[in-house]
Amino acid sequence: MEYIKAAENDTEEILTIVQDTIRTIYPRYYPQEVVEFFCSLHCRENIVRDIKDGLVGVLRVDNGIVGTGCYQDDHITRVYVKPECQGKGYGSYIMQCLENEIGAKYDTAYLDASLPASHLYEKRGYQTLRHDKWNVENGRVLVYEIMAKALPHTSTGINYDGRFFVPRENTEKVEYAKAADIAALTELRLAYLEEDHGKLSEDEIEIIKRELPNYFARNLNQNLFCYLVRGQEEIAACAFLLVVEKPMSPSFITGKTGAVLNVYTKPPYRHKGYARQIMEKMLADAADKNLSVIDLKSTEDGYRLYQSVGFVDDVPSYHLMKFTVR
Repeated sequence: MEYIKAAENDTEEILTIVQDTIRTIYPRYYPQEVVEFFCSLHCRENIVRDIKDGLVGVLRVDNGIVGTGCYQDDHITRVYVKPECQGKGYGSYIMQCLENEIGAKYDTAYLDASLPASHLYEKRGYQTLRHDKWNVENGRVLVYEIMAKALPHTSTGINYDGRFFVPRENTEKVEYAKAADIAALTELRLAYLEEDHGKLSEDEIEIIKRELPNYFARNLNQNLFCYLVRGQEEIAACAFLLVVEKPMSPSFITGKTGAVLNVYTKPPYRHKGYARQIMEKMLADAADKNLSVIDLKSTEDGYRLYQSVGFVDDVPSYHLMKFTVR
């Protein structure tokens, strides 16, 4: 028995295991609309993407794949074992391998618990942080648990495939951008826009490069707060918090709201937890800034991160979310 990184030629086997398990097991717990939701969530496209990102593993027994696991940053996103192979400890073994991977960088593992697997997670020490819900077709609502488990800080160890894994990296300091960072902030904004919106035209790039530094100069650390994590020679990650003051209402009793923009990590620095550190710092500052709520529009890739730090769906179909500052 060995748990190894999945290759692209494993895609069809992984897809079959996941889809067969969902369609065999989940109807015992959920209505058909929820079953179809899970099938669409773990579709071929998403599995291929995760394999290419190096996040998927497969459990091989006697040269055949019997299960699969997947994680992104500190969040376990997919654990499935063939229905005929369940009850043999394979799921627990995959979970341990995923926790080893996550524990090399993070103190805590998070997951969204489906009903069929919640007992496994509880046995492994996961505790429910809160319940959340997702609206699916025909007015059906999927209610699920967001669970977490503290992981031991491991200074060295053996990974699931026999490789030594690196110690959890030192937590880099999250800081506010300064006027000297404006040129770098402009480049980070352009990089974010091209990744999120597609390639910009030469005219668009020219306008942004000309006007954006002036915007930063007027607003930086006034109503715009830019959070940074620095690498050895450059800014590794950033996020912007735009503070807006509105007439007070029951929804924002202080009158002040925040909008999260431009959450971006340069490719060489991804999967190190920098975005989470920035978001946690930003939310910790929210009460000091007298904010009532913080809004953001999430991408699919960022959704689990924002959910795990406390954002909830405001308009689920658009992933418009908010964080209520207490």
